[in-house]
Amino acid sequence: MRKNVTKTLLMGTLLAVAAVGAGCTKEPDLAKEKMEQAFLKQSEAAAYSFSGKATMNIQLPSEGAGKNLIASALKGMLTKGTLEWSGAATYEPVRLEAELKSTPEGSTTAMALPLLFKDNKLYLQLPLLGKQNESFSLDMAELSSLSGQTSPFTQDSLKAAGKLVSEAFRLLIADMDAKWFATVEDTVQADGSKLPVYRLEITEKNKSEIEAAIKGKLPELIDRLSAAGIAGDDQVQSLKSAAAGFVLQAPGEISVAVDQTGFVRRENLQLTFSGTGAGGASAANSIKLEQSFADINGTPAFKQEPPANARSLGDILKLLMPQTKQK
Repeated sequence: MRKNVTKTLLMGTLLAVAAVGAGCTKEPDLAKEKMEQAFLKQSEAAAYSFSGKATMNIQLPSEGAGKNLIASALKGMLTKGTLEWSGAATYEPVRLEAELKSTPEGSTTAMALPLLFKDNKLYLQLPLLGKQNESFSLDMAELSSLSGQTSPFTQDSLKAAGKLVSEAFRLLIADMDAKWFATVEDTVQADGSKLPVYRLEITEKNKSEIEAAIKGKLPELIDRLSAAGIAGDDQVQSLKSAAAGFVLQAPGEISVAVDQTGFVRRENLQLTFSGTGAGGASAANSIKLEQSFADINGTPAFKQEPPANARSLGDILKLLMPQTKQK
């Protein structure tokens, strides 16, 4: 009798331990899978408002002796310093407006660069090219010619370009080991509610592995830039040459906050890396970016309308001609 009781107690104890152990078993973290799904879901966003900020120090190859001084100044505004933006977009029909504010490196004064794309025309203000509040306009065909594309920009190509950022994120993390991803909670909404945040942290321990994964995907990403009409043939070759020298540094991160419907509401990127700079030498680069989205597939508020007296592409081309010495 005593033996039976002992056996029963022992069996009960073992079952209890097993049950507790099963209850405490940590489920696998699906952060990478969730992040990929969110980037894929983002391609279904046909309307949204957005805002963001980036601090950048990107070293690009020198243009050489005949470089265009205005183009160089614009490039500096968009690669060194702080860039802030906000606006709204829809894809049916295609309409985009944004208010860009650039604070170049070493300056405390922000320069506003409003732009609007509506009815197949791009309207923008470039303070370096014209008077204050003076606008310029480009239609789709002129925009294709200016960028050196062999095929004209279309509504479909602009839609593809608009979705390319999320697709780029998804592509870059595709070959990374899921063990480097984690799920955290973060308050990101105005009402104080919490959304899951999926994060890839770049550390000294994993930077070599993540670098190899990113480097392996860069050629495909560059080809997609070309297919979307963002980069011409010469630019593609230059970008691929620079990508071959990509070296990742720690610390860094990629993270996204995702809402209940699967859309990305906030994304963060912090990368430090070496690449090809002026003269082909290795150069240090860094970018820290945060962007948020609202009104997804809703009715984002547009504030801009096409200006009545915008100057034409011909005027811009005269100002953008490479500066040469008079003979």
